[in-house]
Amino acid sequence: MGLRLVVTALAICWAAVAECRDVPAWTACDVIIELTPDEARAHPNPWQTVEIKAELRSPEFKTFLIQAFWDGGPKMVLRMAPTQPGEWTYRVTSNLKRVDGSAGSFTAASSDRAGFIQPANVHHWKHATGNKPHLWMGQTLEGPFTTGSRAGFEAMIDALAAARFTHVAAIVDPDPRPDAPALALFQELDHRIRYVNAKGLIADLILAPGNNRLASALPSGQLRARYLRYVVSRYSAFDITWLGLENWEEYTDARAFLKEIGTLIKDHDSYGHPRSTHSKVTAAPLLGDGWLNFLTYGTLDAAIGSVEHQLYPLPAVNVAPYAGPRSLWNAGMNGHYPALRKSDPAAAKIWFEFFEKTRFWELEPYFDGDGGRAVALDRVSPDDRDGVEYIFMVERAGPVEIGVDRRGYDTRWINIDTGEITLLKDFKGERFTGEPPAKGNFVLHLSREGHKQSMGRSYRFESRTILQQEVETSPKLTPFDIAAPGDAMPAFLPAPFAVKMRRETRATRQMLFLWQGEVAVDGQGYRVLATGREGQFQAPRELIKRMPAVLSLRLYGMNAYGKVYMVDRVVRLTP
Repeated sequence: MGLRLVVTALAICWAAVAECRDVPAWTACDVIIELTPDEARAHPNPWQTVEIKAELRSPEFKTFLIQAFWDGGPKMVLRMAPTQPGEWTYRVTSNLKRVDGSAGSFTAASSDRAGFIQPANVHHWKHATGNKPHLWMGQTLEGPFTTGSRAGFEAMIDALAAARFTHVAAIVDPDPRPDAPALALFQELDHRIRYVNAKGLIADLILAPGNNRLASALPSGQLRARYLRYVVSRYSAFDITWLGLENWEEYTDARAFLKEIGTLIKDHDSYGHPRSTHSKVTAAPLLGDGWLNFLTYGTLDAAIGSVEHQLYPLPAVNVAPYAGPRSLWNAGMNGHYPALRKSDPAAAKIWFEFFEKTRFWELEPYFDGDGGRAVALDRVSPDDRDGVEYIFMVERAGPVEIGVDRRGYDTRWINIDTGEITLLKDFKGERFTGEPPAKGNFVLHLSREGHKQSMGRSYRFESRTILQQEVETSPKLTPFDIAAPGDAMPAFLPAPFAVKMRRETRATRQMLFLWQGEVAVDGQGYRVLATGREGQFQAPRELIKRMPAVLSLRLYGMNAYGKVYMVDRVVRLTP
């Protein structure tokens, strides 16, 4: 018996060498374990009953826990990704006596890959090695990754890579099954994700469609846990992010449901890939549940994106429908990275090739301007004003104005429809005023290129301090109040809302208003009700689980200088 265990351990080690020997770091490789005929008879449904795990240890003794997945017949697969070159070891535990306690090793080769991405610098991204910043520009596909022919899919990915996209998002499984995974679908998905990664793109995995599809297909927590462990074990070794559910707001009891599956992914993904969920509006209502580490937005509404950017210290990715080149730049001015649905590759390439030449990983929304919106690297410390770069998107006809640090700047206009650049004379002063050179969609770029070069294209993420804003809630200092609704409103009918200004100043004449509502006792989190000074909104039905109910209403207002205020009101919902 002892000899058999030794031989089995060596056999597993040889399998690892065959699949993983000299695999480049940050590349997925497979260790295959075949069940014997006796084991197959004892486990007729290995998807449910066979357990194989490996403790994978790096050259620096960091440990990753890897779980095997079933890949048809008697085949079990341990899929792993060495995160650095050198000697890796692993030890297996299993409910198969033949396999339990076996061990092996392999050597990973060096790689030019920068590693998996992670949040950095509050609202931005970096790769795991070398502190290299990551410029997220994505395309969100309609439907699953496996739609259409393989040749058609690969041609699409080739086109996205040529247009400089760095991400592609789609649904993993359009119809999750409770009995066993659809192997043909997942095996095809393996190939496609490998192809995405090979072309330099990251795959953003939406686990299931909206409209309660995952909850309906897998109605129990046990079924969902088994399925999600399978997906995590199959795909966490690839270069991916997790995007939860398509349009999470469509799910019943969505917050609790996502907390369940998000926490499971967090606990089982040893590589710690970024986690969020696809959204119709915003994923921010889920922030308090501990599993999510970046936000998504399904709208380009400046009041939602800009105000919440000031509230939440996480990166944000915008998955809104594409509506022309301005969509990409609107996302950027909100402080978001674009991953829009059906983006135009030509317009996206213009956006990417502009921002890759900036210090994009340090840009934040900037408010000292008139006639448009801006992001900037305006100062490198809280105490020193040291303008480096200003990017201003024109939003109305006529002259625009932006305040800058009194330095000398290279100045140019960029036509975002064509990519055409119009160079201006170097500007030195405190306020730039000017007009685009022609009709169309333009962005103004003021940059101290010499200073940027002296910064050495450094990827230090500490070169500026980003302070999260403290929202002003004092009634004495807040320049507005809630005029409507009053103390009560209909639960299931639209009701008017309105802002009452207490005082008007230059700053308050350009305010953005965001209305949020929550029925706190039911634990569903808040929803965005509306934006703007006046109009009508309705309490979302998914928040009202029983009557009578009380709506906690919050009104945020951000002035022209980026200062955020908040007033609230408790509103009784009437039948």
